[in-house]
Formats: sequence, structure tokens, C-alpha cells
Amino acid sequence: MTDIKTKQWFILAVYVEVLSRHLDLLGYTDRGNPDEWDKEKGQLQQDGNWHNLDLSNIAPSSAVAVHLRIEFNNFVSSQVLMFRKKGNIHETNVAIGKTYAPMGNRQMELIVSCDENQIIQYKLSTGGDWTLANILVKGWYT
Repeated sequence: MTDIKTKQWFILAVYVEVLSRHLDLLGYTDRGNPDEWDKEKGQLQQDGNWHNLDLSNIAPSSAVAVHLRIEFNNFVSSQVLMFRKKGNIHETNVAIGKTYAPMGNRQMELIVSCDENQIIQYKLSTGGDWTLANILVKGWYT
């Protein structure tokens, strides 16, 4: 049994190494170890409209997309926290986090294209009560 586990760990280690090399080839930069959320519920508009989220103080001017970690919660199911590239007008090509059960915290990671000024847009649906809506930039693609 130990031999099988050793092989499994070896395969996992090789996979992680290959994946990290591919991320580097794609121009991915890990932000490191931020100690707080970049945006929290009180800093976000909760009116069902699209709003700009300027990430130029985090991502460099060469960034074409950002890697986000979001954590959210709402008292009502089927509420959404959406992200899109600034300048897009349709809601078909968006990154989306959706509530499925009332009062269940959800965590997701998303990749969102940003414009040339490192601006993306977000939208919080208006149903229910957002008890949690946090955004963190984990890294970016150049």
C-alpha cells in the first residue's frame, strides 16, 4: 500500500511541476501573500448595476486578465456576483458566482479579462441580503 501512495504522490508532484511551468509560460504572476481582502461588501455597490473595479494599484499595466478569489453569501438562493471586462456590454461572457443555498458561504476562483487600464466590472444582484461579498486578486496574466 505504501508503494502505491508513494507513486500517487510522485505523480501529483510531477503534475504540480508541469502546471507551474505552464502558468509561467502563460505569463502568470502570483501576487504572493496578501493579508486582507482587496474589496469587501461595504465597498461594493449592491444595486444590480455594473460598476467599475479599478485594479491598477494591484495589477501591473501589462496585465490582460486577473485571477480573483471571491467569497460571498446571500439570504436568497440564485443571487449572483458577476464580473466582466470593462467595455463588454453583454452578460453572456461573464465570470459568475451564484448562491445555491441560503446562508451558505461560497468561495470561488475566477479569471477575468481586464481592459488596458486594469479595470474590470462587477455586478451584485439585488435579491435578498448580501451578508458577505469579498474580492481578492490572487494574481494576473500578462
